[in-house]
Amino acid sequence: MIDPFSHKPPPDFDLAAALAVIARDFPDPQPRHVMANGFDNIAIITRTHVFRLPRHDQARARLVTEAAFLSLIRPHVDLPVPDLRIHDGPPVFSSHRLIPGQTLGAPEYLALDAARRDLLARDLARLYAQLHAIPLAQAVEIGAPPVEDLPPPDEILSTTLPLLSDAQQGWARAVVVAWQDLPPESDQVFSWFDGHGWNMAFDRRQGILRGAFDFADASIGSPHWDLQHTNLIHPDLTRRMVAHYQHISGRQIDLRRIAILTGIHRLADLMDAHDHPQFGGLSRHLLDDWASMPVAHPVLPSGRAT
Repeated sequence: MIDPFSHKPPPDFDLAAALAVIARDFPDPQPRHVMANGFDNIAIITRTHVFRLPRHDQARARLVTEAAFLSLIRPHVDLPVPDLRIHDGPPVFSSHRLIPGQTLGAPEYLALDAARRDLLARDLARLYAQLHAIPLAQAVEIGAPPVEDLPPPDEILSTTLPLLSDAQQGWARAVVVAWQDLPPESDQVFSWFDGHGWNMAFDRRQGILRGAFDFADASIGSPHWDLQHTNLIHPDLTRRMVAHYQHISGRQIDLRRIAILTGIHRLADLMDAHDHPQFGGLSRHLLDDWASMPVAHPVLPSGRAT
């Protein structure tokens, strides 16, 4: 996974002006990092807090909604998540206490011994099981939307195939065929739907997950779509997590389905962001990384061709 700190703020971002607004409620904020890896917000991280400034009107609305989601989520989960506060500004910004930790990518995961990998997987499985147990009626009441629909298969392929190598084109066609052949999934949960390593506070020294954040994409959708996001860290983590999740939650999870959905996710992201000046390279890197893994290549149903 690419270092999120490599994404610099846009040239028109005025850090001094943003700090002046924050200082109305938090005297003398001293930024340690400024992160601009998100589509919606620029984050200013100090020693004690995280402040997020939305990039556009839709992002401002999403911050307010995220605060409502977290007010529902916090009492249901053991893992620390932000107590998100909205400040009217102008401009509007959010604040929450910093959850100590760093991002979690494949290098950090692969550096763990088997016991620490399993502990991480168990902690994530417990988080997901607790999220999935939140009553749907309560989520609907505070405005949780359904997960956004994926683009049609032909649209995904028409946009992405010209961007891929010959080998990747065969892979993409196979993923789309396998996706179309998946049986419908009726089980629905309210959850995170963005559980990748950039949204985790991981103690690299101790090998322990300290917290999770960025719940703006919390939605109602299938457990498989929710659980596939850890493949952005490493599929071994997803495999271990699913084993624990099934034991804790009682749900049955199909790892093949998760792998297919991960492939579709990578293709859909490339379709959406391939020509974006800031995120196009990232979407291509994530697809290349996933498509290079053996687990990413689905076995097609008998008789189907790509």
